[in-house]
Amino acid sequence: MTRGRGTAVVLVLIGVLATSCSGGDTAPATSAITAPTPTTTIAPNRAAFVGLLAESFVSEVTAESGELVVDREEATCLAEGVYAGSTEDRLRQLGYDPAAGQFPEEEDLLDAQTDVEKVHMVDLMRDCVNLVGQLTDLVLVGELTDSEEIARCAAETYTASDTFAKSVTTPEFDPELNDEIDRTLADALTDCTSRYPSADNEATDQALRPGETVSYVDYTDEEDGFSISYPEGWAAFTNPDPTGGITALFAGPGYPNGPSVHIFTNEPEPGTTLEEFVEWRINDIQAGSPGQEFIEQGATVLGDARAWFVAYEATLHPDELDLFFGEVMALHDGHGYIVTYTSPSDTWREWAGVQGPMVISFRPPTVGS
Repeated sequence: MTRGRGTAVVLVLIGVLATSCSGGDTAPATSAITAPTPTTTIAPNRAAFVGLLAESFVSEVTAESGELVVDREEATCLAEGVYAGSTEDRLRQLGYDPAAGQFPEEEDLLDAQTDVEKVHMVDLMRDCVNLVGQLTDLVLVGELTDSEEIARCAAETYTASDTFAKSVTTPEFDPELNDEIDRTLADALTDCTSRYPSADNEATDQALRPGETVSYVDYTDEEDGFSISYPEGWAAFTNPDPTGGITALFAGPGYPNGPSVHIFTNEPEPGTTLEEFVEWRINDIQAGSPGQEFIEQGATVLGDARAWFVAYEATLHPDELDLFFGEVMALHDGHGYIVTYTSPSDTWREWAGVQGPMVISFRPPTVGS
């Protein structure tokens, strides 16, 4: 498991970022549309409509929230583009009323918009809002890479994707779309890492990759039914420690002093909530790893299940090996699942891009299987 401020957290943040200005139904993919140049013929109500539109677009949150931030200048750009691509009658139909200073609620707006209007809005966002810059910062803050080239490359790839277009036209949380967002960003990071190799990941590349990409092998647990993908060349062990609840272990180069991923299964009491399950697990970590330091935690998903993520640092005795741990905990169909990934503290950056896709690939068994 890599450090918690790595893949799992930043992918969730990026999912939130992409959906924070979301719309209704999925918009069809189109070629990019340049933001229209405002007309030189000033309509009587143009200033009022543009001002109201801008007010509806500008963000009330800051960049630290992990959400998409639209500043006043960007909101005005969006407003000019929407006004130029519509009519005042249509804007009134959508719920914009300059005289009353009212604009529609997000869900009402998205229900009323046509697919063409949604596509136009997505393209305006790409033109007006600093999406690439914000995503680049999130990737760097999440410590998925310390290369600005790789982070910007991944941000550019993701914001140009159909997945991004879907995310900004889907108003509510959708587990399947969230998985698609995770996969799209993970693929972008993998591709960009191979295109911009750096000294920091050179050792990992040589240890893992005969070529320029990591090949993953699919694993399905015969007894518990969950599935996960792990890097080719890693060792897979089934039921290595049944008394400790470890159902599967995936060992990377140098294990036990190298990277690894463990799958724990648990049978909580009927009616146990995720919050209760997480509290039990954190107490278990504190009892088993005295002196550990929690670094980060927050809500995420595991497969299609609501989950909680924690990251902590601990020293492994008797070897006195400093490790970073990340754990994703979820309940599914009455069963508890914990995906734990770890690596030595001095090499965790090298393994973040390898272990992250493993966590993303995890799928609990089909209900009733």
